[in-house]
Amino acid sequence: MIDNRNVKRGPTPADEAIGAPLPYPEGWFCVGTTAQLRRTPVVTRRIAGRDVVVHRTRRGVVRATDPYCPHLGAHLGTAGRVAGEALVCGFHGFAFAADGTCVRTGYADRTPPAARLGQWPVCERGGLVFVWFSPKGAPPSWEPPALSRQGFPLTAVRCHVLPGHPQDVAENAVDIGHLAVFHKFYGIEVVEPISFEGPHLHARYRWKQRFPLIGTRSVEYRTSVSGLGYILVNAEVPQLGLRARMWAMATPIAPWRIEFRFATSISATRTRQGSAVTGLATATLSRVLTRAALLIVSPEATRDVPIWSTKTYLEHPRLVKGDGPIGKFRHWAGQFYADN
Repeated sequence: MIDNRNVKRGPTPADEAIGAPLPYPEGWFCVGTTAQLRRTPVVTRRIAGRDVVVHRTRRGVVRATDPYCPHLGAHLGTAGRVAGEALVCGFHGFAFAADGTCVRTGYADRTPPAARLGQWPVCERGGLVFVWFSPKGAPPSWEPPALSRQGFPLTAVRCHVLPGHPQDVAENAVDIGHLAVFHKFYGIEVVEPISFEGPHLHARYRWKQRFPLIGTRSVEYRTSVSGLGYILVNAEVPQLGLRARMWAMATPIAPWRIEFRFATSISATRTRQGSAVTGLATATLSRVLTRAALLIVSPEATRDVPIWSTKTYLEHPRLVKGDGPIGKFRHWAGQFYADN
């Protein structure tokens, strides 16, 4: 389930006049879902001002490549198609294997050795597809933690395009002060101190909030941040037998311009009355709840979008007690910039 909502497309005049206060970061950035690639095997996505062509092979392997065929420059997002495990340019029939080598053409007996298609590293987590980007072309030095799909259906996703930077989105994970003031949560507790471990950040919060249909609940949220483009929040409501995964992911597409995706996946283990729900019934209920959660939770989860789309970055903010470890977060975030 995809819902694209655009605040504004392309840099505003102010964006272009001021320039981006922060450069492009290195890391894994979301380019869509595995379900999208089942429906449309070849898609074009934008990362850091350049096109990336993402496709799924017949065996289900997801790959990402440079956009232009090295033969005569046709855009593979337009002219490309999947044939078995190869990506084929429809302009002249040049086919490229998983390592980017040209394995055949539409008419020549020999393939040109120099006709290689550039590859981008790809990983999948929870039904979401991520592509590695490094401003200096460095290979991946880490990955988001692996996730089991057992019991969880395909994710439902909502996408916004807006002015902003991935660091602003990731900073929300430690911005404790805005939870009560802006989101109106109450009874907020920091269950475990926020920890920074290499490219990963971990936090555990508990607060009370009101949900449609089920009323006010106290919920514990376990937040994991990997780089500046991947936030995963795990939550459980034991009284209802529900486990929830929620992702917040910002992909830089141009200077001070991001695609922000919010995704949900709900696993149902039992009914409200406590009776066991198994097999097909469980899977069906989980799918229904996943789509319902996107509609119910995303308005609150994306309340920050208008703030992100109009705020500016302050290099030296005037912080107060209760803000959360903003300074420590920014020091941690510095590792994702090539000049650091």
